[in-house]
Amino acid sequence: MNFLEICLSLSEAGLGGREMAAGTGLAFETEWTAVAQEYAASRGYRFSDECLSDLRGFLAGGLANLGHRSSEIEIRSYNSSVVQLVQAMIDESAEVADGETILHEWTLQAARVKFCPLFPFC
Repeated sequence: MNFLEICLSLSEAGLGGREMAAGTGLAFETEWTAVAQEYAASRGYRFSDECLSDLRGFLAGGLANLGHRSSEIEIRSYNSSVVQLVQAMIDESAEVADGETILHEWTLQAARVKFCPLFPFC
């Protein structure tokens, strides 16, 4: 599956421009986490527990930066940014720890250095 197919398969059609309802922030944080995990898995990688925890916090910060009045479509439009971040983590792992298929916290930190500022995450 290529980058575009993954992004398209992770998007849901027909959501309109509704504002994010109270309490759905966790749902979008979970969705972004799923996007990250599915993309990593499609490339043969997975996250260590610590890295996944750090990644969830990073994604939650991005959601907070968007604010509660963001529409579902706007929030989902950042799925591709999540994929770019994970790809940078994979690239870092391949460069530093060739053959390692578990993404660790240091890969997230390296990706952040490369991509920040990357709205809404940092």
